[in-house]
Amino acid sequence: MPSPIRLAGAVGIGVGLVGLAALIASTAPTSPSGPTSPPAETEPTASPAAPADDEILDEIIRSLLSDDAAALGARFAGVSARAGPVVGEPVGLYAPTVIPAAEWTSLLGSGMRSLHAVVKDPREPFKWWDQPDPGFPRAAIFAASRDFDIVLVVEGADGDSRPWRFSVADGRVIDVVIDRGEDTGYGERSLVRTLGYLTPSPDDEPELFLVIPPHEMRPAPPRIPPTGSARPAPVAAPALAPGGRTGEVEIDRIIDELLSGDATTLAGAYGEMPARQERCDPGCEDVRVAPSSWTARLAAGRRSLYSVFTGDPVDAEAILAVDAGDGAEAWQFSVQAGRIVHVAIHAPPSSATGALVPVRALVPGHPSAAWQYERFYVLPPADDLPQPPRVHALSIRTGVAGVDTLLAGLEDRDANALLAAFADPGALPVRECQGQEVQRDAAYAEAWSKGTATQLYGIHAVTRLPAGYQPRADHLLIVFRQIKPYWWEAMGILEMQGRIVGLITSEQGCWPQAMYPIARYVVPPPEKGLAGLDPARRSGIPRIDAVLDAAQARDAAAMDALIDYTREPCGDPSDAPPGAGPPSCPSGAAAGTPVEILPVVVCHGGHATRERAPSEVIQWIIGLERPAGLYAVVEASSDPVAASPGRTFVAVIGSESGPVVALSVGERGVTRIAASCGPAHPEAFIGGGAPSYLLPPP
Repeated sequence: MPSPIRLAGAVGIGVGLVGLAALIASTAPTSPSGPTSPPAETEPTASPAAPADDEILDEIIRSLLSDDAAALGARFAGVSARAGPVVGEPVGLYAPTVIPAAEWTSLLGSGMRSLHAVVKDPREPFKWWDQPDPGFPRAAIFAASRDFDIVLVVEGADGDSRPWRFSVADGRVIDVVIDRGEDTGYGERSLVRTLGYLTPSPDDEPELFLVIPPHEMRPAPPRIPPTGSARPAPVAAPALAPGGRTGEVEIDRIIDELLSGDATTLAGAYGEMPARQERCDPGCEDVRVAPSSWTARLAAGRRSLYSVFTGDPVDAEAILAVDAGDGAEAWQFSVQAGRIVHVAIHAPPSSATGALVPVRALVPGHPSAAWQYERFYVLPPADDLPQPPRVHALSIRTGVAGVDTLLAGLEDRDANALLAAFADPGALPVRECQGQEVQRDAAYAEAWSKGTATQLYGIHAVTRLPAGYQPRADHLLIVFRQIKPYWWEAMGILEMQGRIVGLITSEQGCWPQAMYPIARYVVPPPEKGLAGLDPARRSGIPRIDAVLDAAQARDAAAMDALIDYTREPCGDPSDAPPGAGPPSCPSGAAAGTPVEILPVVVCHGGHATRERAPSEVIQWIIGLERPAGLYAVVEASSDPVAASPGRTFVAVIGSESGPVVALSVGERGVTRIAASCGPAHPEAFIGGGAPSYLLPPP
């Protein structure tokens, strides 16, 4: 049965203990010689007033905070302490280290001490703020019942602050637990997180506290991020920030209050709502910002509405841009049923200035105005929205009859005329911008015609196609269509004598430059394109054909002689991003020693050492899915890694269902190898050059 010991006076602002002068200053760090800093602010709890018969507990707290080692040793003789990972996660699975009374009282008496919390009638386990269910029974930290837990923060001689907990029953300390920061196998926890494991949640169970922890020493409120699930459009046409509003009375009332309220008004409205902010110094963690702190910060900053969008599970996420002089921060207010339920502050990284980081980029999960337009009540300011591409009007003409026939059909937005323009709508080659080519049927051609007639936005350019291009065509018309109010996509139409003979789509996003055809081939693609690939096909260029022959014969020695290696200083690549580090040093070689490598780029930079390069080149050439073979040869405009002067060619190897490989071949052999990350069309890998324009971009 709990002891009748109580705390003097009502629980009030400050430490929550009234009637004991030493305890009023107990939240301040104290050394053996007394207080060294003013009391920290501690908010009141919801606890009722307590009778004035708590002298024994007051005296225990005073002693723990201010007595020297000798006095502590005399008072707590025979009370040993426990230390180690038993004070944490998972609870009770590790044997604690026993610390004799003489040792822990000496440590406490020589350390800086401050009161963190006092818990009444504690029971284990607490409903800890982020404790996961391990799937097995937990052992309690301390199974015996007690009347109070006193939690101190003690700074040791090494400057490291750690929590100590003293359990009190029947007017005496019966258990001492010291978290010394040992690794429990779950990674290092900050002091705030560790304190969260030692006490109940002051947010969820404030009634358990006689002294409640200050906000800055509590875990941050949990994240409530918006999800990608879009709800129905809140309004038919979202307004634009900063002046626009949602049209929802309660949401707009909150927004106006946040934008115009002074510190007193905001503190009165949101004095019980802490905020969350990520801080990185040097590691990153979420920290709590007290209501009085964030409301004062908000009132002092230059505020403007940035966006409002639907969230899940909340009704709306209102984003404010707040500039306090060091760049714009993004403040996120989650609104549910006409009230704010969560506040998150997103600041630019310390390595960047606010002017370089768009507000939307600071907010995790901020929807795209292009792809998730339906989620917005209020769109970001006009300058931060996707800008429409520059295009020629649909009324433009080129003077080439076949092209102008198609342009006229596009201008009329006549779906039937577009469908009639297909040379063979039942066998239509369609290439994804950066992907593979597939054959589409008449149903696809009909759907494309209807969609294009509705969504067509303008003409980007018309290019001439080089002789040998597959499928055979005369020109490529690159047009833009508008999918949503702020979403434009490029699309290619292959034209031959006024008929549509193929399409280039951008279902995964594509800009016109990725569609640009090469101006000319040195060796054109085989007839029938990918279907005509043949491993035996050669280019007629001796140095390229020698590489293909060595690969076909799997002759590593011959391939080694056909590689023009690059020499780079060796080093330790372990600290560099993938593909960006120097080549590793051979055994016994000093850092900086030049070694021979072949650059090999697959998705990102990389290289192969001379020992591996011949077999790697062979594998890339013959290891493709069948059928595979030489697709085309083009001339490189420049090759920064070529070690010899003269013409450098790019031989493109392709297959119908595998990656594309491009070999850069100079006068003395292969200088570089690049490959697509996955299946792709060779023409997409060649593209991005300088085409021959019939109609250049505007």
